[in-house]
Parts: sequence; C-alpha cells; structure tokens
Amino acid sequence: LAEGLALRPGHAVLSGATGIAAPLAAEAALLARLREAGPAPGLLRHTADLIGHGVEAAFPANLALGALAVQAGAAPQALVTGFGAWRGEALALVEPV
Repeated sequence: LAEGLALRPGHAVLSGATGIAAPLAAEAALLARLREAGPAPGLLRHTADLIGHGVEAAFPANLALGALAVQAGAAPQALVTGFGAWRGEALALVEPV
C-alpha cells in the first residue's frame, strides 16, 4: 500500500494498531521501510490508549485526528494506519487541499 508515497519531512503517523503482536509487528515493519525510503516522521502516535481499542472505529477516528493536525499546521501530512486484529489493513495519506 505504501509504495510510492510522497511523504514530506515532519509528517505525522497516526497508528491504528491494536497492540496484538502480529499486526503490530507488521505495522512496525511497514513504518521502518517508509523511514528507510524517505524522510523521518515528525511524530508517531499510537492512539488506541487514548480513544480506545475499537478496531472498526479506530481508522476513521485517526483520519479525523490527522485532518485536524494538518489543518492546525502541526504536520504537513498525516499518514494514518489501520491494522486489525487479524485482517483489515488500511492506509491513508491526509494532505491539505
């Protein structure tokens, strides 16, 4: 999913990983590949401890948080991940219009 993303320096990463070992490892591997291929993120936040572990709600909630961060100028972009308990990976890049 992430191949060819044009990430800018200082981008935010909002993680939807649940903390289950296999999906968390998959996300960590993805983020490591992204760091090797491009600029380092400005911040990485695992939001589940703050907004709960509802897998279905985590991705849209993180999209909203990412949009707010970009709108407020806290980051030039927000990369939002969603890693379910077994399947359901998702990825979105939020940018200003």
